[in-house]
Amino acid sequence: MALAYAGHTDQGAEQILKTLELDPDFALAYYHLGTIYSVGARLDRAVEAFESADRKSAGSLGPGRLACAYASAGRRKDALRTLQRMEQGGGYASPLELAYVHAGLGDVDSAFRLLQHAVEDRSADLVRFRLHPWPASLRRDPRFEALAGRIGLPAASAQV
Repeated sequence: MALAYAGHTDQGAEQILKTLELDPDFALAYYHLGTIYSVGARLDRAVEAFESADRKSAGSLGPGRLACAYASAGRRKDALRTLQRMEQGGGYASPLELAYVHAGLGDVDSAFRLLQHAVEDRSADLVRFRLHPWPASLRRDPRFEALAGRIGLPAASAQV
């Protein structure tokens, strides 16, 4: 993931694929591969990787990222079906995961409302908020940088 976040998505994907050669059932590796493909805007591959993570984790690993990838790839019905599964699953649905879905579907206001809940819940994954493969509509919104500031992240211009 460090390679991908540093802009070397091909090398990052290569490392994850080597991991999957060692253990083809490692759900977290598929999740990370989906994230790398999302960062690199390879949506069909991202969907495949997130579907594998979802299958291999019995639906517990990153359903929001899967739904966001579906929506970003133009598969709105699949995104809505995954969102429904998340909302009706009977378990905890992370506001951060739900924010991914709404962002992918273009519902930026709901995504920010859910992100605020993620901040209030102190979601640990928010430390990588700017690095996540958020849709451009969310990133362009002035609330994106305002939220990053509330999380305590340095200004975007201060990043290396």
